[in-house]
Amino acid sequence: MSGLPRWLPENVCKWHDGLVEHLTDDFECALLQRLTSDLRMRTVWEWAGAAKPSISDTEPLDVRLQRDGISPRSLYNIVIDATQMPGYPGNLTPGQRAVYMKKVRDQAGALIALLEGTMWSHGDDQGYALSDDPTRPEDEFSIAVNLSEKHDTEYVIAYLATKNGVNRLPLDYPNSHLTDTLADLIEWTNQDDYFDRWRVKSSRLIKHYNLAAFFTRTVYATLRRFNFAIPFGVLADLANVTLELNPPLDEATVRKQIQRNKSNIETVNRDASRLNR
Repeated sequence: MSGLPRWLPENVCKWHDGLVEHLTDDFECALLQRLTSDLRMRTVWEWAGAAKPSISDTEPLDVRLQRDGISPRSLYNIVIDATQMPGYPGNLTPGQRAVYMKKVRDQAGALIALLEGTMWSHGDDQGYALSDDPTRPEDEFSIAVNLSEKHDTEYVIAYLATKNGVNRLPLDYPNSHLTDTLADLIEWTNQDDYFDRWRVKSSRLIKHYNLAAFFTRTVYATLRRFNFAIPFGVLADLANVTLELNPPLDEATVRKQIQRNKSNIETVNRDASRLNR
C-alpha cells in the first residue's frame, strides 16, 4: 500500500494492490492511479463504502445481504464500462434505436413464419446425450470429416450444455436451429443494452467533454439497476476524475443530465409503444 494516500479506505487499498500487478493497459493503469490518489475520490469511496440499496420488503433476506454495499471492484468495473460507447446500434440515439429495433423485430418475425416447417426450423432437435463412451465424440468427428470430403462442404461440431448434462447437436446445426436463433434475435431487440459481443464495448474511450453526459447517465443507470442512488455531487466528482474534465462538471449539471435522460427515455418508451401497436 506504499504511495497511497492515508484517506483511502483500507479495502480500497487492498483491492488496488491486488489489481495493479495485473494491469497492462495504459488507460486503465492511469485511471487506477487517479481513482486512488485524486483527493476528489475521497467522497466517492466514502459513499461507496457506506452505500445501502433501497430494499423492497418482499425481497428475501439473503438477497438483501448479497446486494448490501458496493465493492471497489464493482465500482471500478462500472466506471470502465461507462468510459466506452457501445457498438451499433447502442451508439444510435434512443429514438433511432427504437425504430431500428422494430425493423429487426418485424423482419425476424416474418422470416420465422416463412421458415416454419422447413429444414431451418428444427430447434427441438437437441441431438443425443453424450455417453461415458469416450470414442463417441471421435466417431462424430470422423463422420463430419468424411462428409466434408465427400460433399466438399463444412460441418460444425457443436455441443449443448444444460443442467441435465451435455448433448451432441445434429450435424446440420446451426442451420437446423435458425428459427431459434431468430427468436433470440427478437428477444435481444427488447433489451436496453448488451449491444456488443460478450458485452465488450468496441469504440474508443470517451475523451471529449460533450460525451461526459454518457458517462454520468451510464453510471447512474447501472447503479440504479442494483437499487443504489449515487448523489449527483459524488457522481460529478467521479466523472471529473475519470474523464479528466476541464472545465469540470458540477452537481447541477449532472442533475440536469440525469433528469433530461429520464425524460428522453419516457418519451422513447411512449413512441416505442405506439410503433409496436
